[in-house]
Amino acid sequence: MITKILRNIFISVGLLFTVGQLLAGGMSDGVLHLGDMSLGARPPTYTNVDPPGSVFTFPQCINPAGVIAGEYAYADFVPHGFVRARDGIISTFDNPAGAFPIVPLSINPPGMIAGVYLDASNVFHGFLRTAKGTITTFDAPGAGTGSGQGTIPLANNPAGAITGYYIDASNVTHGFLRTP
Repeated sequence: MITKILRNIFISVGLLFTVGQLLAGGMSDGVLHLGDMSLGARPPTYTNVDPPGSVFTFPQCINPAGVIAGEYAYADFVPHGFVRARDGIISTFDNPAGAFPIVPLSINPPGMIAGVYLDASNVFHGFLRTAKGTITTFDAPGAGTGSGQGTIPLANNPAGAITGYYIDASNVTHGFLRTP
């Protein structure tokens, strides 16, 4: 009888401990998220993605193949776009308008990058860079041409469609979809 009671106590304590661990690990917002917990998974690893010699690097996006795109600068603070292949090879590309910011914002599975760049008048323009490096610039119809206006692409899908927003000449924001 005592053996049965002790066994039930150990089972109860073990069950309470297990439930407590589950709740503590997966209920930060009051809802149990078992899929968010790493049950015996390896700890995450970190890899440096800085282009050699850069003083700042902003990786912006990654596709399912592990290709990363972003922007960086050397000590002269002239911004450049970059693509980091899964094997670590980094390719650089520059703003078609010169030494102004270029920001890759989305990379799709085939490796096409959509993003935004500024011109000398602080007008935003969209760009699409193919996996082979060809850059096409574009502006949404109706996009303004004054400072702080223009086209800002945010995402592209595997088929090459791009979505984002543009700011018109009245500083009103509108969404757009650009199909290939």
